[in-house]
Amino acid sequence: NRRTPALLLALLLACFAGGCMQVEDRLRIAADGSAAVTITVRTTASLQQLIMGRQMARMHGGEAPPSFPPLSAQEAKQLFPGDGVERAFEPGRDGETTTCTTTVRFPDLASLLASPYAARHQLRLARDPEQGLVVHAVDALQEAVALVGLEAEDPLFARMPVDKELVVAQRDAFVSTFILELPGPVSAETASSVEANTATWTAAFTDADFRDRLLAVRRASCPAAAITAAVPSAPARLGSHTFADLSEGASTSAEPVDTQAILAAAEFIPVEMVTTRSFDLSGEGHGNENGIIITGVVQVPRAFEPQRWGQTAVTLARSDRGDDLTRGSRNSHRSYFHGGMDDSEPEQVHHQVQLNLGLPPLAARSLERVEAQVAAFYPSGARVIKLPAAIPAASIREGDLFSWSSSDNLGIAHPVLDELGAGLELEQGARSSGLLQLRFELNGERVAVEAAQVYDRDGQPCPGMQMQRHGNLQLLVAGQPQPPLSLALRLKVSGEPVQIPIALSDVPLPGADAGGGDALPPDALPGDELPPDALPDDAIPLEEALP
Repeated sequence: NRRTPALLLALLLACFAGGCMQVEDRLRIAADGSAAVTITVRTTASLQQLIMGRQMARMHGGEAPPSFPPLSAQEAKQLFPGDGVERAFEPGRDGETTTCTTTVRFPDLASLLASPYAARHQLRLARDPEQGLVVHAVDALQEAVALVGLEAEDPLFARMPVDKELVVAQRDAFVSTFILELPGPVSAETASSVEANTATWTAAFTDADFRDRLLAVRRASCPAAAITAAVPSAPARLGSHTFADLSEGASTSAEPVDTQAILAAAEFIPVEMVTTRSFDLSGEGHGNENGIIITGVVQVPRAFEPQRWGQTAVTLARSDRGDDLTRGSRNSHRSYFHGGMDDSEPEQVHHQVQLNLGLPPLAARSLERVEAQVAAFYPSGARVIKLPAAIPAASIREGDLFSWSSSDNLGIAHPVLDELGAGLELEQGARSSGLLQLRFELNGERVAVEAAQVYDRDGQPCPGMQMQRHGNLQLLVAGQPQPPLSLALRLKVSGEPVQIPIALSDVPLPGADAGGGDALPPDALPGDELPPDALPDDAIPLEEALP
């Protein structure tokens, strides 16, 4: 599986990049429900190299949550999206130390809880009759616990384009500070310090209890009367619950899809047409498959990017002679977007499709009409499913995370997956260097993984990162969780797809307009006797050319 090293490398790059920083993350919640975030990053590492490492990870790895902490204006926009959100990014330098400050203002708690920033923190808010406003969160850099025990000679570094000495040497400077300011006097038992309305949690690599500090839940409360705004519910936060306390079921519903707006904005751009016409003179059946392949892209605005692209189906293919050129379901597709190593974000998403058509007779001059449609699935809601003891010890091997095991896949069943026509398999589990890699294959057009969480045998959530591409989901879990491991998934579920039409008319066939000679007569088809003037003067008779 050639995608495995790319996905794993992307996760490792993102994981270890955070170990070269000092991060102060301040969240302030006001009485009227507005909120503000200030993230300050200090590092002596090359900011450009860190950003390039993240961008390479995304280019080769696939889809992943926005990066934290943000190191550029574009990363800040991805972590804090939304038209009603005010954001600013200011880079700076103090001697050998580079600083980055991101400031954000949310108009209300709903926009805060819907942000990727809140998801990264597993942020939850609730009103409790006795404790008032209660806030639950985790450290946004929990995966840095993987730095514990990492040495420069670790075999992981042999596969990673990073300075191993830099990562190991600078981890002693790693500090993650989370500051929570509430509208009333704060109570927070696990905080490093509490002063008036503010609680602070600090985890430094040099702390003897670094692991416990980094993984501790950030829980704080203030009197309910201190906040006048309504407190909305957050999406299901898988990592802020034990496995036993997590609830299954529907978590959110999506806005209805504007089908007409999607169809009006979608556009098909033809790119290439390849015609293959071959004759197998060997009699052994080794000739190429004859046919026509039309390659193009379906372009939609990023705002209309689907959760998943489905199958492409050719519904009509006819030559100018009336020949039916439709075939079975042998059309392929893949998605990509235009973008590079800069901070630009493409406004259009491009989905490549290939239309496979039959081969018309030589007498055909053009494709009179080709019609097809590509399915685009949009989310209709989310479901949380729990998979207890889904990963036994026998499915986790010790060894190189990059190596491939030929062991049989482990099927993982759940009634919701059956209901959605989806299948989930554990393809590989490997443990090395204080990291656990789990790779899953999720099949099914109507479902995608929005969030995944691994729990140890005691049901405690394990810190980690996730990345996915085309149904291939990889989880990189920090530490040494003891199996059997349980798994929770928040699934994005889609309804019936939007069928985006593709239409082409009067497409000339190769050779139809060639100026190098007369076209073959209509009766010069395979198996017919060609007229003498259709062959060159020095042509060798077939019976003489064969042994």
